[in-house]
Amino acid sequence: MCVPLTQSKVGNNNDMADKKKLDPNDADYDISLLERLMSDTDDENIFLFDAEGKEVELEQVAVVTDDDGQIYAVLHEVGGPEEEVLVFKIDPTDEESVTLVDDEATATKVLNFVIEEANKG
Repeated sequence: MCVPLTQSKVGNNNDMADKKKLDPNDADYDISLLERLMSDTDDENIFLFDAEGKEVELEQVAVVTDDDGQIYAVLHEVGGPEEEVLVFKIDPTDEESVTLVDDEATATKVLNFVIEEANKG
């Protein structure tokens, strides 16, 4: 089952006590989830809501684009097992929404690409 997740916060992940949810209509909200993922300088964790409204804190592992131009984000849940990552498909028409990839073949393809790139160097 595909679970859409939406961004819940842009801000400092080191200051969890003072975190606030930013509304995309808020004046402080000036960068899309895709822009954050593609940024070379933004190293802060990403907070997403799952389908049940539970906030999930994730750290970015990699972002890759396949031959068809589809963008995937490989993220790790903070506090989750080190060896587990989640692969998300980014909808280019809605840069604030990502969908968990539940197709094992697609997820494996993305992860193999990330591993190959990491081994290059």
